[in-house]
Amino acid sequence: MNSILQIWERLSRNGLRDNEGVFEHREVIFLNKILIISPIVIALIIPLEIILNGFQLVPLEVSLILLILIPLILQRYRYFWAARLFSFIIGNSFIIVAGILVGKGVNNHIAMIPLMLFGMIIFKSTRDRVLVLFISVLFYLTLYYCLETIPPVYNVSPENKEKFTFIFYLMTLLLTFLLGYYSLAINREFEKLIITQKEGLAIKNKEITDSINYAKRIQNAKLPKKEEIYNLLPQSFVLFKPKDIVSGDFYSIHKTQNEIIIAAADCTGHGVPGALMSMVGSEQLNKAVLQSTKVSEILQLLNQGIKKSLRQTSAGESTRDGMDIALCSVNTKECVVTFGGANRPLWIVRSGQGSIEEVKPTKNAIGGLTEHHSQFESHELKLQPGDSFYIFTDGYPDQFGGQIGKKLMTKKFKEILISVQHLPMPEQEKHLDHFIENWKGKTEQVDDILVIGVRL
Repeated sequence: MNSILQIWERLSRNGLRDNEGVFEHREVIFLNKILIISPIVIALIIPLEIILNGFQLVPLEVSLILLILIPLILQRYRYFWAARLFSFIIGNSFIIVAGILVGKGVNNHIAMIPLMLFGMIIFKSTRDRVLVLFISVLFYLTLYYCLETIPPVYNVSPENKEKFTFIFYLMTLLLTFLLGYYSLAINREFEKLIITQKEGLAIKNKEITDSINYAKRIQNAKLPKKEEIYNLLPQSFVLFKPKDIVSGDFYSIHKTQNEIIIAAADCTGHGVPGALMSMVGSEQLNKAVLQSTKVSEILQLLNQGIKKSLRQTSAGESTRDGMDIALCSVNTKECVVTFGGANRPLWIVRSGQGSIEEVKPTKNAIGGLTEHHSQFESHELKLQPGDSFYIFTDGYPDQFGGQIGKKLMTKKFKEILISVQHLPMPEQEKHLDHFIENWKGKTEQVDDILVIGVRL
């Protein structure tokens, strides 16, 4: 018994591979089971027909059993669509040939109903089901034409026609039952499989999420505490909103003898890849600040450190990952800000003025395909007490939202910053946070968001 079940299962999986999709699995197994069980049903009916009607249709039924081997072979070599179409056609062809042999009065057209149902089950796309419907109508009209115009091959008595009708009804009933039974059975089997896979995915998802949450704790531990920033720069804020659990953006602050060095960086990517890059970038920035306090030199050392760390020797041999960064050295006593940027600008709002002064960065990224000894410009800027400056990544102005789902853009971002100049820096942070949340609404956040504001 176990051997028979093993053979049955092996034949049911005829043509399948282990990496097959769930739905393809279901369709192939369903057709295999119908193709295997149908010849058995026909073989069991043949003795009954011989007893009732003799051998008239036996050659046709034996031919049908042999023809059923063809779609099984097609399944074996993964011609699934051809196997489905051929199975549907040979079933209808059998009914037409049987009609030609025995003539009118046996109601063999009834058998076309489960065959049409069979076609609707094995074909899933709308196009294929329309094809099934068209072929079914074509076969029905062909049967009707043959019965009306072609004399029967066998001279069947009315009594025997009743027996043939019984055979056709019995075959139709059995095939309809098999279609329904295996369709429901396979659906139940794959519902269980989908539930099992769903539970497995839920476990994997929890494990991955737990790992990423742990990575977030590590990343947060590497970032400066906001209290540390506020102690060094009392009138400041840091708005930090990762797109995912972990972030490709990071910020940094260092206190030197006379100056405070603060940075906002945007690494390649976001999520886990971005977070890995941000860890590398943060580490290399810390090393660069220990070697120099000059903004241009820090950026050059950072560029060299990233390239060395990621083995970026030449194009095509390594990753193109890197970062954009805005870096400021702030002398709070003299109200002097020295700025250097790699693709990220500095915005200044002078006290009492309703405009933004933009200091452009060097058009060169850190890392990637830049030259190993790329030069980065620095700008020394004299500010007055009450002036504010802002460094940021591109996540805030690039966020989609609003009533028509458009990008916020830098122009709108500038207008927002100008409109909040009367507010203390902590209140500016709240306003910016509230605005971007309302702006994006139900729209997905497209990138990590980092905005740093400082008022002298």
